[in-house]
Amino acid sequence: LAAAGERFWRWQGERWLDGGPAGALRAVSPAGDWLATVLEGQLTFLGWRSGRRVVLPPLGSAIGFLTALDRHHALVATVKGPATTLKIAARRGRWQWETRLPLAIAALFPGDRAGTVLMWSAQPPTLLVVTFGPYRVQRFDLPAVPTAIAPMPWGYVLALAETLQLWDKDGTILGAVALPERAITLAAIGSTHVAIATPTRLYSLDLRQANVDLLF
Repeated sequence: LAAAGERFWRWQGERWLDGGPAGALRAVSPAGDWLATVLEGQLTFLGWRSGRRVVLPPLGSAIGFLTALDRHHALVATVKGPATTLKIAARRGRWQWETRLPLAIAALFPGDRAGTVLMWSAQPPTLLVVTFGPYRVQRFDLPAVPTAIAPMPWGYVLALAETLQLWDKDGTILGAVALPERAITLAAIGSTHVAIATPTRLYSLDLRQANVDLLF
């Protein structure tokens, strides 16, 4: 997937195909077989192999966040005042189950497994881990608003200023790693490595070499 001009383009076989407007919110299926985009409040699914587009009925409210939930569903979030509405969309073109959270989220990310998402709120700094099927919400207080997060099989890596904090699934801090500058993006590489993007550099961190209370 690449951006050029005002469009996204996807490489398939031996040619580039149109992947939708570059200004849209976007999410890719965990299996890599579809792209979901939101532009001007309209959610669209694009099948990579078939090229088929499925446009869902408009919600009537601004969609602020989008992520893939599993191979067949995406999740959108709309924020209004101090509350957030989460709504599941099926790639076949139907809106499904929805729920309301009593806080305004500031970020939304896929979890480490299908059916789980991560989100945080700035006021107060809070991390939410939301699981669907069955529905469950875990809430953790944060010392500050993170700049990035990476879900891991054993927990979470959070970027807080120029420090990475490692948490287990219950919110227990396992350790911390100092960075030369703040991280803006994190990505898990297996269970032992984290890719880190800062404003000026890219890093790969081997957690087995860090001083953390974690057995691999």
